[in-house]
Order: sequence, then C-alpha cells, then structure tokens
Amino acid sequence: MPHFKEKIASYLKDGNPKLRERSVNALGRIGRANKDLILPYFATMMNMHSDTAEAVRLAFVWACENIAMFIFSRCNSAAEKHVEFAYANVAYCMYAIAYQFSILKS
Repeated sequence: MPHFKEKIASYLKDGNPKLRERSVNALGRIGRANKDLILPYFATMMNMHSDTAEAVRLAFVWACENIAMFIFSRCNSAAEKHVEFAYANVAYCMYAIAYQFSILKS
C-alpha cells in the first residue's frame, strides 16, 4: 500500500492523456487530505499546466485548488500556519496561472 502514490504519480508522464488527467486529479485529492503525501511529486504536477490535453490542464487547475483550499486543515501552531500559508499561496498562484493557461489554450 505505501507505493500507491508512486504508481499514481508515474501516470503523470504517460502518453495517454486520460491517465495523466486521472493521475493529477488523484494527487490533488490526496494533497487535499495531506499535502505532505504529494510533495515529492509537486514539481512534476506543476508541469501539467502546459500539457497538450485540455482535460489534463483543467484537472491540474482543480488539483491545485484542492491542495490550496484544504492546506490549513492540519495546522495547529502559529508557526505551522505561517508555513502552510506559504504553501497555500504557491498552490493558489499555480491554480490561477493554470486557469489562465487553460483559457488561453482553449
């Protein structure tokens, strides 16, 4: 079971756009619950903003929104909230950029 994230993330580079779409969507949902679980794949996920398939770019937008919207759910201290706020800003900025790219490529 601990290798499920690696398997899901491996589809980010698959030739089939449907598999890339589902992979980025799944990682976004996992990140919504606990962003630490997807951090090793965050950089690869960020490349999805320029995917050739519109559905993949849109899934990337929703994945970033999922991560940004639920990133504070596990914060306890003020220091943790400060760090999480930085992560949320990065995720939200990527969401906004991805949204703009998806509009421009349409």
